[in-house]
Amino acid sequence: MAGRKRNYRSVCTKKLIKQTFLELLKDQEKVERIKVTDICRIAQITRGTFYRYYQSVSDLLDQLRIELFQQTITLVKQRFEKGERNLLPAIFEVLKQNDVNLVKATMNHEYGQSFLENVFKSYREAIRPTLKQKIAYLTDNQFDYYYSYVSNGIIGVILAWIDKGMYQETDVLEKIIVEMIFQSEKQLAYEVKKLARLSNKK
Repeated sequence: MAGRKRNYRSVCTKKLIKQTFLELLKDQEKVERIKVTDICRIAQITRGTFYRYYQSVSDLLDQLRIELFQQTITLVKQRFEKGERNLLPAIFEVLKQNDVNLVKATMNHEYGQSFLENVFKSYREAIRPTLKQKIAYLTDNQFDYYYSYVSNGIIGVILAWIDKGMYQETDVLEKIIVEMIFQSEKQLAYEVKKLARLSNKK
């Protein structure tokens, strides 16, 4: 019973720290300006309590970034299990479910690119056989270049959307990007087939 109470108290304290941090993010342009002292004062906890869970404000932000990544991977996995292969709607959905200031802080120019690259890398091998089945003669090397081209384009769109404050509705963006991917796949299939023909003539 005592263990359950301690665990519940720990969960509540960490939640309070996170909520306080998010409140401070609304008033501060840069995370670097938020101090442990500020969090403790507003949350009405001691510095010792804060350091029991986090080494610093940067460590707190890293933990929040990990949680956001795990949320994204979990939802993408669920969609994959249902047969969906478009990662974009799932990524947008997770980001929209979270606090705007948190997303902007965790997905800034320094970390946003690597965050999203890791998401796409996690599902590259799951997408490979699907595309190779769809496009005859597609080699692994060609797939790697194409996947890099498409994923980096999508990452750029997501980061631009975040940078603009996440206010724009994503439905239109998703439709445009899906159409662009569809057209690029058609062009890829055409070029791969042409290369295969040239290779067979030699």
